[in-house]
Amino acid sequence: MEHFTSLAKSLVLATLQLSVNKKMNNTTYSLYAAFFFSLLMSNSWSNTVRKRGRPRLWFKGSRET
Repeated sequence: MEHFTSLAKSLVLATLQLSVNKKMNNTTYSLYAAFFFSLLMSNSWSNTVRKRGRPRLWFKGSRET
């Protein structure tokens, strides 16, 4: 999970850099920010769900018991 979180963080940083370089409009940036934020939130939420024995679909391959 640490790898996934660091990957998402680096994607956020890359998006920030792009928004500066390309001068994206605020709507596009907000969509990117909301997308990556929801990724991070779903990551921690899926950890909570997996403790109850129901892993999220995209973590099905890495089951930790």
